[in-house]
Amino acid sequence: MIVLDNVTVTYQNKRKKAEPTIGLSSFSATFEDNSFNVIIGPSGGGKTTLLKAIAGLVEYDGDIYFDGVKDEDLTISQRNFSAVTQNYDLYPHMTVFDNIAYVLKIIGTPREEIIKRVHGVADEVGIGLLLTRRPKQLSGGQQQRVALAKALIKNPSFYLFDEPLSNVDPVIRREERLLIKKILKNHRATAIYVTHDIKEAYSLADRIYVINEGKLEASGTPMDILKSTNKIVEELNRSSYEI
Repeated sequence: MIVLDNVTVTYQNKRKKAEPTIGLSSFSATFEDNSFNVIIGPSGGGKTTLLKAIAGLVEYDGDIYFDGVKDEDLTISQRNFSAVTQNYDLYPHMTVFDNIAYVLKIIGTPREEIIKRVHGVADEVGIGLLLTRRPKQLSGGQQQRVALAKALIKNPSFYLFDEPLSNVDPVIRREERLLIKKILKNHRATAIYVTHDIKEAYSLADRIYVINEGKLEASGTPMDILKSTNKIVEELNRSSYEI
């Protein structure tokens, strides 16, 4: 379980006398264990900043607790997360196998275990026949599955997704997001997933958190959000009919 208590992120403006930019403003939320949480809101509203704060990649005021352990008692690596982004973050000169295995090699995992685990996650995400290829030989959807396999191989405590399907062909996007949710449910994992697509949020989420200008506008189940009269939520719902 991840708990944010009045977390504020402030970006200092490089221009002299310019006002600082607020990335998050007194943000509080609880992400339950084994839950799929979707973060949505207007561009520049603080979605990615929220992920960075949870990962410990930006300075912030306030507190974040990981299963009751306060953030200041943990290093970034001890937060034990995996991140999946829209850019895939694959090494172009490595095969799919080596991309997935990289983190295990870094920590000195025995070769036999590496082979077993890589083949296991590759089969799980449907890329077992692609292990000898390089990223440039893969479609966008296949590359995203490699990125997912890289995240799974770590067996992390939780996953952070930053618009992971935004570069995937719309025709196969639905299949990919259902795969992500199925696999994470099988792993009993906690996920925090950023998207700009309200339809995607409804299809994936156990709970949805709507952010605007760094503040939490609304949160609840997909049905709660669908019925919300919050102005930002209504605009997001209206935009879904225009796509």
